[in-house]
Amino acid sequence: RCASDKLRQGMLLEIADTMDPPYTLYSAKHVKHNDDPAIYAIALAKHWHYAGNPERERHYATLAGEQQFKISAYHEAIRYFQQALTLVSDPQTDEQHSQIAYLKQQIGIAHERIDDYETAQIHLQDSLTLAETLNDTRAVANALIGLSEVSRMIGKFPQAQEYLEQSLAFAKALDDQALN
Repeated sequence: RCASDKLRQGMLLEIADTMDPPYTLYSAKHVKHNDDPAIYAIALAKHWHYAGNPERERHYATLAGEQQFKISAYHEAIRYFQQALTLVSDPQTDEQHSQIAYLKQQIGIAHERIDDYETAQIHLQDSLTLAETLNDTRAVANALIGLSEVSRMIGKFPQAQEYLEQSLAFAKALDDQALN
């Protein structure tokens, strides 16, 4: 089963490059209804791109970024999160602002994992600012955890501790032991 899944995923990626939008749309819908879409997130992001559906493309690009992050493919994760971020270029709703905050946080954490602390700090600070504006306690706590880790890695231990203590206060407000 694993080999056939890999073969199917590879074929979907190749097909997307050569298909007309109506066929790409059919292909993307077929995979969505008949298989676990998370398995095919990369292929589906590509299919929805060619089908001209930016909302679905953003959704699957985010899933693809999450998958790449889970397997420590941080450069690829950043690429997919950036792709998703560009598809929310003109946010109108709180939900869209929340998506941007989440994507910025994920991009920041991925940059931290590849030792690009300056870029990580920029994205995490952007995420924190958006989360505070939205009064999203969980997102604020998660951004603070990320900023704490970046500060720790660059040797700014008092700042790291301050971020961590702030995050803990938000976590207690959520009554949540497991953030992120």
